[in-house]
Amino acid sequence: MFKIYTLIVQSMHRFCQEMWRKIWTKSSYSVILLVALAKMYKLGTVSRLTGFSPSTLRAWERRYGLLRPARSHGGQRLYSEEDVRLLLRVRELMDQGHRIGEIVLRDPKELLEGSHPACSEVAALGDLEEIRRALVEAALAFDADRLEQIFDETFARLSPQLVLERVVGPVAERIGELWASGRCTVASEHLFTEVASRRLRSLQGAIRPDPPQVLAACFPDERHELGLLMATYEIMRRGIGVLYLGAAVPFADLEHAYLVRHPVAVLLSVTLPSLWAEHRDDLAALLKRHGRQAVWAIGGRGSPVEDPELSEAGAILWPAGKSPAELADKLRQALRGRLV
Repeated sequence: MFKIYTLIVQSMHRFCQEMWRKIWTKSSYSVILLVALAKMYKLGTVSRLTGFSPSTLRAWERRYGLLRPARSHGGQRLYSEEDVRLLLRVRELMDQGHRIGEIVLRDPKELLEGSHPACSEVAALGDLEEIRRALVEAALAFDADRLEQIFDETFARLSPQLVLERVVGPVAERIGELWASGRCTVASEHLFTEVASRRLRSLQGAIRPDPPQVLAACFPDERHELGLLMATYEIMRRGIGVLYLGAAVPFADLEHAYLVRHPVAVLLSVTLPSLWAEHRDDLAALLKRHGRQAVWAIGGRGSPVEDPELSEAGAILWPAGKSPAELADKLRQALRGRLV
């Protein structure tokens, strides 16, 4: 009797092993079992849920190791619910203007929590001088890849506002000083400005402010836009729409845009005192015609600390040394009751 019982047990054991092997040797059964154990998603489904194309997801897997999906026996990628949540958080951050190179530097757990840990940002603040030095060195060496890498790492650790105020602004000023002393070429200055400007435009593109009510432009013949881009970003971040006209806008063209758009404010940037001196009288005439109908703010290294005539005409002068964020706050305060 005992022998018969033993044979039955052994036969059942072999039968179970064979059935288990057959289940796992058929990819269709593998998928069914995995889905039964935990909610899993195929690549096409994840693409539809997150808005990222399959080719993008595969590229990020190879390049960054952002996700490590499970595989069916047939080689199909299978993503967990946590994978999908992580990708949705990545989509949210990219919509806010962050680059994938910045995002992947963060811990996935921090990404899912939805914010930087306070201690991480505080620790990064102690490295600001080193970050600024590295950016200057990369610009002088014409190393665009290094500039991008440093920006990726910095934006991953600090808020955009801190990066602009404590990194981009001081580095631009330092490079300008080096150029003035003959220790930096125009090419290096333009390289840094181009890389930083792309980041700023990306940040601006992620903001959805109200329709444009502010005109922003550089002085005639003024081709340095970085300061104006920073101020524009801060204004847009406060929910005020900006129509950005860019570099070297003749005052006649600016006035035409003003008459067509009827803005509540005009923001001008000038970095060279010589350009201020050359165009100051034309600006005064423009303010006499329109200075009371809108708020006019003029900032930059070329702007004087004071000009009684222009101030009397309604201009706000914002010389170097005052932050774009402070200018945005002052402008918003001045526009109380005027914004639609």
